Amino acid sequence: MLIGVQTGLARVAAQTAFDRAYLLVPFLARVPNLLVAERYLAIRHRRAASA
Repeated sequence: MLIGVQTGLARVAAQTAFDRAYLLVPFLARVPNLLVAERYLAIRHRRAASA
């Protein structure tokens, strides 16, 4: 999807679009995991403080 948008709409060369997507995908995968981990730790900390 990232490559298709760049090549179709922005008229970027396919190799450049691939290089950009290759760098961006790990970041996009890591951010939701960090948010879930922070939420889990906050709930766990709140439960331990109230007990």
